[in-house]
Amino acid sequence: MNSKQLFLLIAFFLSLEVFGQNDVGFKANIISSFIPFKDVSRYQLAWKDQKYMISPSGQVGMFYCHKFKNHSFLETDLLFNQVESRTSYTPNMQYDQGSNVNYQIQMLNNGYFEENRMHLSYLSLPVYYGYNAGRCSFLLGFQTSLKLGTSYTIISHNSGTTSSNGSEVLTNIDNFDYGPKIGFTWRASTYLDLEGTYYYGINNITHDPFNAIYQEWRIRQISIGIRYILTRNK
Repeated sequence: MNSKQLFLLIAFFLSLEVFGQNDVGFKANIISSFIPFKDVSRYQLAWKDQKYMISPSGQVGMFYCHKFKNHSFLETDLLFNQVESRTSYTPNMQYDQGSNVNYQIQMLNNGYFEENRMHLSYLSLPVYYGYNAGRCSFLLGFQTSLKLGTSYTIISHNSGTTSSNGSEVLTNIDNFDYGPKIGFTWRASTYLDLEGTYYYGINNITHDPFNAIYQEWRIRQISIGIRYILTRNK
């Protein structure tokens, strides 16, 4: 064995010690998501008394984790990410001056309100730096998402009855969303982890300055779920 071969052999074994092992697996999360609306137009909103309600949805996908020997690791996920948002509101009579105000007052007295339900589908790619402390791990990263499809539904509630005009395509939504994401995992068994994450979208996913009711929409998500590791050593 010459000196070059010896150097390559030593470098190979050193790399095994430094870079540790890799984990690959699948994950599934239950999500509570919402999209707070911020009006940035020069007009009044067409509604008032907004309330953001819990909107359950989910994520499924796979992950790859590269562990180092100093308890730190790098991880990336590939996820189908469903974002749901529900917002209830009552009409603002001052905005719609051309309608029958007396009729609107009667509707409001009967408990009339509307609900906007948005459905956004993404392919998400979060990348994390993490640190392992015993059975727990802490993650800090950044997520980028590619839009797959969007739609919305308006539900009207009046005197205990509900009605809808059906689902329609939601236009003027950016193709990409991005923002920081934090999380933790807890090792439940040899091949199973519990996971929790929080995502804070920083991109305004809608850009429609010609709309009189121009707003800023930014995604928020809290998730909890499981990870099944295919390659973890006992």
